[in-house]
Amino acid sequence: MTAQPVFVLCAPRSFSSVLIGMLGRHHDLYGFAELNLFLTDTVGDLLQLQREESPHAGDRVLGYTSGMLRAVAEVNFGSQTPTTISQAHDWLETHAEWSTRRLFSHLLERVAPRIGVEKSVRTAMSRQSMSRLSGYFSNARFVHLTRHPQSTWRSLIAYQRRFLVTPDSENEELSVPLLNHYARLCITTHRHILEFLAVVGSSRCLRLSGEALLANPEQELARTVGWLGLDTAPPSIEEMLHPEKSPFAFGGLPGIGGDSDEGFLKSPSLRRGSSVPVLTDQSPDGLQENVWRDMQSLAVLLGY
Repeated sequence: MTAQPVFVLCAPRSFSSVLIGMLGRHHDLYGFAELNLFLTDTVGDLLQLQREESPHAGDRVLGYTSGMLRAVAEVNFGSQTPTTISQAHDWLETHAEWSTRRLFSHLLERVAPRIGVEKSVRTAMSRQSMSRLSGYFSNARFVHLTRHPQSTWRSLIAYQRRFLVTPDSENEELSVPLLNHYARLCITTHRHILEFLAVVGSSRCLRLSGEALLANPEQELARTVGWLGLDTAPPSIEEMLHPEKSPFAFGGLPGIGGDSDEGFLKSPSLRRGSSVPVLTDQSPDGLQENVWRDMQSLAVLLGY
């Protein structure tokens, strides 16, 4: 019988890619790419969702299914190459009737006795997805990964601006509705997580600050794996300081994208950070006052 998995729940742009890379280096854990399995009931439904979204995905043509493809290629066929990715796609098509629970259970069996750790950001954006996850794995444990809401929002804005640069304009700004949309996205996602974990119970939940993780990774990693009841000896922690050794810490496969932060995939080594940055108390231009107040309240609720 395989061990119950661990799920990292977080908002976008919360250092989840580097966390999953580090956790996956522990000899008792296996960190998957973003699988997005709990968005749908069946594998076929997820494949169909990808087909429906592909015309609007630009270069990220496999945004919903790339992590699933990479995971199947790695654990079923031993590597991630154009050939094994193609084999993984064919395998998934022939198993389209499988529930997403069955597929994840299959992946967990393939990596056993290591404990699977998964961090699909889209899961926490939907109450339905988190309900599906909880129903599938009733004894799973959860790490609530946080980043100061203001910093998260700023990172989301900076990330989205990259897609607005054109040859005629290098400084396009997001519209006011989009500025407020990304702020609400951060706020709503954390509210979903907090509501979900209140039902799950504190014994199965650990809150981890992304800023603290980057400022003092040895301490925070030891705290996390200790909470899981795993080895915290210095050699184990030292190995976790090398997320670049993760089998999913690279990009560049044709047509593959969307399963981890692009910046992490380009440079997956650990980049230590500082403590929480100094943030303004004044609402930024364009952000609605009520949204700004909600963001500040959330920061306090998360311990910032």
